[in-house]
Amino acid sequence: MQQRPEAEALNLLRQALAGDQAAFCSFAENYRRLIYQIAIRYLNNEADAMDACQDVMMNILRKGHLYRGDGSLEGWVRTVTVNTCKNAIRSRHPERFDDGHDPDSLPSGDSPEQCVAGLQHSAHVRQCIGQLPDKQRMTVILKIYEDMTLQEIAGSLNCTLGTAKANFFHAVAKLKQCLERLL
Repeated sequence: MQQRPEAEALNLLRQALAGDQAAFCSFAENYRRLIYQIAIRYLNNEADAMDACQDVMMNILRKGHLYRGDGSLEGWVRTVTVNTCKNAIRSRHPERFDDGHDPDSLPSGDSPEQCVAGLQHSAHVRQCIGQLPDKQRMTVILKIYEDMTLQEIAGSLNCTLGTAKANFFHAVAKLKQCLERLL
């Protein structure tokens, strides 16, 4: 499903906050994919990501009145998702990045050797990302996987642009070192 225009999504949020369940369902469907993609990349565990998605939607219902409209609604939803994932990590044991790869989702057309090499490389990348400090890990995830600018990341993580740049720079250096050791 394609995401609704910002004005329509904002109207759905307002209706949902007023108690309209159908509007809430439409709003949730509109942002479901975005929220899940952030959660799975940050938590790297499907069960935790699904729990985080539910928590995000509950947080949006509880705190939707706090959205001031200064930035985009999508940016605000991203921020709520990131903060919810950070809270989930803080509250759980430090079980870092279970591979959780679905063998049925192997790319077609690749030789078995290419598939294995690709999976091993992906696992190494996830392992190295999982070893990063939280702020650096989230910066990398938002920059690389969510294609956010450093300015957007700074807003989403409630930090300065300089801090976002430093987190990204240090994360890339650590990832390079980690991958050199593993590969």
